[in-house]
Amino acid sequence: MIKHNHFIKGITLIEMLLAVTLMGLLLGVVIAIYSMGATAWKEGEIMIPLQRNASFAMEKMARGTNGADGIREARTVTLTSASEIQYTSGIDSVMRRFYLSGSQVMYDPDNSLVGDEIAIVDNVRTNPAGLTFSVSGDVVTISLTLEDRVRDRIVNIELTTNVTLRN
Repeated sequence: MIKHNHFIKGITLIEMLLAVTLMGLLLGVVIAIYSMGATAWKEGEIMIPLQRNASFAMEKMARGTNGADGIREARTVTLTSASEIQYTSGIDSVMRRFYLSGSQVMYDPDNSLVGDEIAIVDNVRTNPAGLTFSVSGDVVTISLTLEDRVRDRIVNIELTTNVTLRN
């Protein structure tokens, strides 16, 4: 006599639903990790030029546009506001200044001339002011904050330096 097995082997509906649910959760986790990685990558791509531009601007303010007419060579220094500094060069006795105009750091190589201002860097934080100067004795402290937007977040770079006056 031959016995027939009436049980068919396979997966049940509950097992199938469980497998689909677990795969959906795993896919959701993978997508979330990818999205966070893409956002971090984009922030990094934004931060690199911000860092480069902030370093460039700090160098120009401290050493000057030609390497010899910056704040460190100043004979006299005057803060006209927290975001503006005027100084008389110790090299050629010309009154120069750096100041914040909108979201740009501006350099005026000669206060006696109009229209010779140069934009040193863009993307300066505007509120609160992303460029501040302070003077204590013969040390000028410069703080610069640049910012840019990545999707719905604001990324910023902040640099601060102390410049000791030579003259």
